[in-house]
Amino acid sequence: MDDTDSLLLRTNLTLGFDQLLKRVQENYPAIGRVLSYQPMHEGYDNANFKLKTTTGVYLLKVFSRNYTVRNVEDNVMVHNTLLKAGVPVPEVITGETGQLFLVEDMGKHKVFLIVTGFFEGESLEHSGVDLRDIQIVSNYLLTINSLDLEIAENYDAWGARNLLTEFEKKKQFLDFSSLKLVEAVVERFKTIDFEVLPKSLIHGDLQRKHVLKNTNHAYMLIDFGCINFDARVLDSAIFLANFCFDPKNWEKRTAILEIIRIQCFEPMHFNDAEIRVLPELVRAAYALHLLNCLYLESVHNDKSLQTQNWRNFSSQMLELSGNWELNNGRK
Repeated sequence: MDDTDSLLLRTNLTLGFDQLLKRVQENYPAIGRVLSYQPMHEGYDNANFKLKTTTGVYLLKVFSRNYTVRNVEDNVMVHNTLLKAGVPVPEVITGETGQLFLVEDMGKHKVFLIVTGFFEGESLEHSGVDLRDIQIVSNYLLTINSLDLEIAENYDAWGARNLLTEFEKKKQFLDFSSLKLVEAVVERFKTIDFEVLPKSLIHGDLQRKHVLKNTNHAYMLIDFGCINFDARVLDSAIFLANFCFDPKNWEKRTAILEIIRIQCFEPMHFNDAEIRVLPELVRAAYALHLLNCLYLESVHNDKSLQTQNWRNFSSQMLELSGNWELNNGRK
């Protein structure tokens, strides 16, 4: 099985890939003729391909089999809304049937896709982040969380919100030391009352891999597959866990938190309950990534570098953040 076929297993597509590209060209005449394509291996949900055509470079996204019709409609709506709000996101190309293309309809199983512009930049996963990156991207996060936009529920097996559910399903795949680490987080997580936490639109997965930066220092936010309407503090926690913090800069966490306090907590008037649960949600993000990585390695024999890196990173950060607490968002 080649890379293209393995990516398409994430979807309900039955068409051959050549036939799929033919339909894409027919529905999106503005992109011209496809000259070549490249599978994009990052992530675990949708199937993404870089397309080189006679008019430029684009991204083809075939949505996961786990997405509802409402989920894919919301994805397009969020792209459009954020673009209008000044957040740098890829533009969704309009085709003959609109921006969203139903490429295959098998009744219960429908296959949707979109084509977007392609941003030539480097993922901050590779270059790392500095305080200026954190300041700029946290401002985009503030805009996302401030939008008056309520969307359908979008279940994310990697989302910190779902730690308890995923732990019950996958805890048997944890080794002894990892089980102890994750269990400690789970017990504290059980005390969080999500009903009292204010909700907003959240990106849900604002990590370094999902922020690109080019040589002109322009940024692009990508991958809105985890967008949801949920506790807004979840977005801050996931952003801190997977974008801001790493083992090398953990000692700078006070300076990092001061940026987030100014950029996000104060403008959104975070309350005491939100500040209090933030460390638990950061640890939940690490715990769930560790859980899912060990599950993939055990059950699906996943030996990818992506999964190995996430496992090692999450384990390290769980150790570092084990006793971390906040005092009014400043410590």
